Amino acid sequence: MAARRVAAALAAYWDTAIAPHWDQMRSVLEADIACRARQAALGGISAMMNDLHPQLRQDRSSILLVKTFRTFNKTLEVGGRGVLLMPSIFGGPDVMFDQGTLGMPVISYRPDGLGTVWENGTSTISGDPVSALMGKGRTAVLRGTGLPRTTTDLARELHLSGATVSVHLSVLRRCGMVTSWRSGQRVFYQRTPLAASILTAASHSDPER
Repeated sequence: MAARRVAAALAAYWDTAIAPHWDQMRSVLEADIACRARQAALGGISAMMNDLHPQLRQDRSSILLVKTFRTFNKTLEVGGRGVLLMPSIFGGPDVMFDQGTLGMPVISYRPDGLGTVWENGTSTISGDPVSALMGKGRTAVLRGTGLPRTTTDLARELHLSGATVSVHLSVLRRCGMVTSWRSGQRVFYQRTPLAASILTAASHSDPER
């Protein structure tokens, strides 16, 4: 009887708190994993680990956790066991260490782009000059690639067909506005520094000038 009540409470919590945001949560987590994998491939494990969180530093087979404001240091000895990186939507600002409850050391951290979980991807800015230049659909796709996204991710978030998103991404890529790479069976897209600078300039423009 108690187990049924617990199961019902968990189901109600899922329906209320998680389900409405699950697609975006999953996209943020998958994008973070793809980004970390790409960092490791391009710059090595040390580059990826040292960028993971300001409190983390790698030193050969050890990972050092430094919390200077608490005068707290802790060393996680990997020792050839490997380490499991676990992005967490509901984690706090600090990283968390587990020395091996799951069979290997675990580091839990907040993924990049966590704030976008609560954003509405279909929202647009009134008088947006970029939308006036490229159209609302293509601009929405471009704005959606601040973090790595697949065509399927963008289609789901923007409520567009996969074919429409694919066409927009193809044009944006030819114009140097997004870059793409393959990770396993998935192709990720992310906007380039050029596109980011254009969006930043547009967000500070005055439509009355």
